[in-house]
Amino acid sequence: LDVQYRMRPAVSQFPSRRFYNAQLTDGPNVLRRDYCGAVHLLNDQPYTYLQTLGDERQSHSGSFENPAEAETVVNLVQQLQRLSRRLPGKW
Repeated sequence: LDVQYRMRPAVSQFPSRRFYNAQLTDGPNVLRRDYCGAVHLLNDQPYTYLQTLGDERQSHSGSFENPAEAETVVNLVQQLQRLSRRLPGKW
């Protein structure tokens, strides 16, 4: 793989450096200003960290879970669904 066509450049920097010896380049489509579309989420940052309160615990099956973190993800997905209904065709 020499050229990637899906990640925003700010996101592709990590895999390029870590796995491709900084040789992975961004395709012309992701370099265009309009690549991200008309919807700007998370203050237009390519990624973000969300602090959630809650404790990780181990379930009876041995898996780890964090109900507060899961609830945060559900809320974000619901917000995206509402936004997508208001802005059809802009995604």
